[in-house]
Formats: sequence, structure tokens, C-alpha cells
Amino acid sequence: MFPLYTDELFDVISLDADSYGTCMRIADDTHVYISSPATDQLDAIECFTRCISRIREWMASNYLKMNEEKTQVIWLGTRRQLARIN
Repeated sequence: MFPLYTDELFDVISLDADSYGTCMRIADDTHVYISSPATDQLDAIECFTRCISRIREWMASNYLKMNEEKTQVIWLGTRRQLARIN
């Protein structure tokens, strides 16, 4: 039932994630992936923040609640790439 109820969520996520990433649903979890060069980290953070805000608003309007304690950001890259991130 969760996938049927949350299909619209992919449209909400794609409003911001188009230029950087994608999303994936696993069981009752939704993962948002944003990919960008380390030099564009501020744009990626801004995009992710907008995306999370839209998700939160959509969920509230559909009587759902985002589990803020499980929301996390993980930076992945080589040591050299990660060293460029502030």
C-alpha cells in the first residue's frame, strides 16, 4: 500500500533532484541520491535542503510524518574528493 500512496512523492523529489540526482524507494523507505563534483558542494547542499523541505511539506499535506531522526546525509568519494568538502 505504501508504494501506491507515495507515488506522487517521486514527482515532489524530482522538482529539485533533476539536475543532480535521483531517488529510490525500498520497502517503506525513500532514498534521495544527489551526485555532484566536490566543487559544487554548496549547490548540492542547497538542492538537498530544498528537496527535504518539499518532502516534509508534501508529507504534512498527506497526513504523514517524516522521521527526522532517520534523515541523514552521507558524503561519498575518494579521500582526495572528500578533503575538498568543508
